[in-house]
Amino acid sequence: MGRAATFAASYETRLRRAAMMVTLAVGVPLVLAWFGLIGWGVLWLARSALDLSVSVLAL
Repeated sequence: MGRAATFAASYETRLRRAAMMVTLAVGVPLVLAWFGLIGWGVLWLARSALDLSVSVLAL
């Protein structure tokens, strides 16, 4: 019985470690891409607002 419990515990540990690695390998790039998209969106909005204000001042 003890041997089966040890095997189950080591299997659980390996499974937990694999899940953590997959989460990091997939999650970190997704988070970085998400913040990159938000950053580009903010820059696009700022540039559009600046272009709009310049065109309004030119009138």
